Amino acid sequence: MTKAANNIETKCFEIKAKNGSSLVVSNYGARMVALHVPNKNGEFQNIILGFKDLNLYENKSVEYFGAFIAPFANRIKDASFSIGENEYKFSPNENKHLLHSGVFGLHQSTWKIEKRLDDLVEMSCDSKEYENGYPGNPHFTVRYGFDKKSNLEMSVSCSTDSDTHINATFHPYFNLTGFDNNIEDHYLTLNADQFLPVDKELIPTGEWRNAKNTIFDFTEEKKIRNNLYINDDQLDSGGGFDHCFVINEGRKPAAEVWSKESGIRMKLFTTEPGIQFYSGNYDDFEVGDLSFVKRGALCLEPQRFPNAPNQNSFPSTLLKKNDVYHSKTRLEFTIDNT
Repeated sequence: MTKAANNIETKCFEIKAKNGSSLVVSNYGARMVALHVPNKNGEFQNIILGFKDLNLYENKSVEYFGAFIAPFANRIKDASFSIGENEYKFSPNENKHLLHSGVFGLHQSTWKIEKRLDDLVEMSCDSKEYENGYPGNPHFTVRYGFDKKSNLEMSVSCSTDSDTHINATFHPYFNLTGFDNNIEDHYLTLNADQFLPVDKELIPTGEWRNAKNTIFDFTEEKKIRNNLYINDDQLDSGGGFDHCFVINEGRKPAAEVWSKESGIRMKLFTTEPGIQFYSGNYDDFEVGDLSFVKRGALCLEPQRFPNAPNQNSFPSTLLKKNDVYHSKTRLEFTIDNT
């Protein structure tokens, strides 16, 4: 990428694990560009969609691919919320609502590299107060690193000098089989007995709905396609799954994905209360010289609840002045030849 912001050049960095796994990240959007892990054939396989040419991320079809999303991930109804007596209105970017922070999203920012080791990279970014209407001066620090067991750890912290709403997430697009295939035959487990139903514009209604024995029940491992083509108003809203699941308390992984073809099994652990499962509901499209098939990837986005600032039935996302927001997510990879 040729452009620079705040005199910081945009570039990519590679970090490596002890077992040979590697992650390519960029300081443009603090995004994950490629993640290579072992498959059952002893090869290192890339499992996330990304581009070596960082300029391609300016295309609206792929701007969120691999990005760190902040200050507020997912949707905010009517692109507005209030803090005390102050109401904040933003420029909508999805119908009349706000998705992934819109024009002030840090996925479009150039981050400062704070620390870089062979197996770790840490970067930071500021969101200026009232920039395009967003309150506070949130300062974010994001870290990607491999631990001694070659698990990928991703963490974020945020501080602010005035009250604001924070809901950050990591947004890689996963395909454990290969990008010429869709993800419908991936096996998925979600440690969630409840999910948050949405209206026709994908805004949560405020209800916490029981998922047991419904198409939203992934507590037992199953192929995604088994639940994808069942007539249901909730799936009609987004053309598939695009819902936040309420993670059960405990030490189990929040999500688990397995590809029988590659043998790669991924477990996701997180400190967050919810996880957005997106089944890649876009149509076939092209960016540059690359083609993408419908449902060519899935997203598992650990986060707080969408539209929480406007929904009293959800836990608060308000970050008070001088408090610190923390979030940690870990990806564990194994080979399953079942």
